[in-house]
Amino acid sequence: MPEPVERQERPWCTRLCAVVLQRREHRPQPLSASADSAVEDAEVGLTNRQIAGRLFVSEHTIHRHITSVLRKLDLATRTGRCCACRARESARLVDSMIPLVPGLEERLDEGIDAADVGAGAGHAINVLARAFTRSCFVGYDFSDEGLRLGAAEAQAWGLQNVRFEVRDEANLGEQDAFDFITAFDAIHDQAKPQSVLKGIHDALRPGGVFLMMDEGASSRLEENIDSPLTPLLYTFSTFHCMTVSLAYGGEGLGTCWGRQKALELLAEAGFTDVDVQTIEGDIEHYYYIARKRA
Repeated sequence: MPEPVERQERPWCTRLCAVVLQRREHRPQPLSASADSAVEDAEVGLTNRQIAGRLFVSEHTIHRHITSVLRKLDLATRTGRCCACRARESARLVDSMIPLVPGLEERLDEGIDAADVGAGAGHAINVLARAFTRSCFVGYDFSDEGLRLGAAEAQAWGLQNVRFEVRDEANLGEQDAFDFITAFDAIHDQAKPQSVLKGIHDALRPGGVFLMMDEGASSRLEENIDSPLTPLLYTFSTFHCMTVSLAYGGEGLGTCWGRQKALELLAEAGFTDVDVQTIEGDIEHYYYIARKRA
């Protein structure tokens, strides 16, 4: 295990988290509905023209809304706004998700072996590696392009305790190798989710923990009707999640595979102790804490 390195503090990251939280919790001048919608659309990358078309207002109005909000947040550009939101999500990973597992933060501080399955561009595992420098991390994904981004970010941050490996998650091939494994919004996209979950179970050491963040939906359509996210989630599912899985000859679980199906597949993979949690302010996800029998 590598020697611990000094935990890196990023003043800009702390400041961005603070101003976003201030906007959400202590906003002295509430934004209008159209201004709030404009900023949220800008956050996901829409142009002023696209936002104006969605909200049926002029581009000038959108420019004025966004400029006003950025000024209140003391952020100069859209890029700053996006960085702020990413900083907020990074803070939530360490400050809200990890504490869902009793004692995990202390173990990570002491030093354990951890992995992220379906790591994508590797940002989540890099955030954990930066926060817990005595632990060793590995990110698995079948996308070489995505993992190159993760490796580049790790290098830029000076991380010495994280690595990335191109791997078919359905054939993880590890046995009793990790104390802690994560999967963030990844399992429902898999062509062979049952094989992925079985591989994760096998890769954990006895008593190890699997933290799975996935969509906070029911497996039953009628139970999702009242959720404001339902139209969006089923749209995502139709145009991406389910469709990609089917394109690879997979099961096509889709975005709204739901809590019931998730618990069923976790049990089939060998997890007999599963707790389902939520985080205040996050209406989109369930957090499954699955433990391998000691």
